[in-house]
Amino acid sequence: MTRLRKALGPHSIERSGAAYRLALPEDAVDVIRFQRFLASGDVESALGEWKGTPLVGLGAPGLAPVERGLVEQWLGATETQLEHRVQAEPGAVVGRLIELSAEYPLREGLWRLLMLALYRVGRQADALAATLGPSPDGDASRGRAPRGDPRR
Repeated sequence: MTRLRKALGPHSIERSGAAYRLALPEDAVDVIRFQRFLASGDVESALGEWKGTPLVGLGAPGLAPVERGLVEQWLGATETQLEHRVQAEPGAVVGRLIELSAEYPLREGLWRLLMLALYRVGRQADALAATLGPSPDGDASRGRAPRGDPRR
C-alpha cells in the first residue's frame, strides 16, 4: 500500500475495514477507460489505453486472476484490431503476428491471422508451415513462421 500511495498520492487509497479502496475518479484509472472503450466497440481507443501487463510489480498473488483476465481482454481486442489490419495491409502485421503467436502459442486466433496474412502477401509456403501451429506441449517453435528471409 505504501508503494501505491507513493505512486498515486497519499489520499488515493482509503481504508475500509480490513480492506483498501481506490479513491480516484473512474476516468483516472486506465483499466476502467480501457474496458469502457471495449464495451463501446472502440477497439483502437481501448488499445491506446493499454500500457503493458497490468499490476506488474505489486507481487500480490490474489491479483493474478485479475491480471490474466485483463490480458485476455487485451488479447481479444488485439486480435480484433489485427483482423482488420490483415484485411487492409497484411504485410504490415506479419511481424507482430509472429511475435504474438510465439508469445501466446496456444491462441488459435493469432495463428489463423498469421496464416491468412502470410497467404495474402504471397507466402503460401510459410502460411502452410504455420498451419502446424504449436505442438501439443505448447512449444511454438514447431510451427513458428516464417523461416528464411524476414524481409520477404
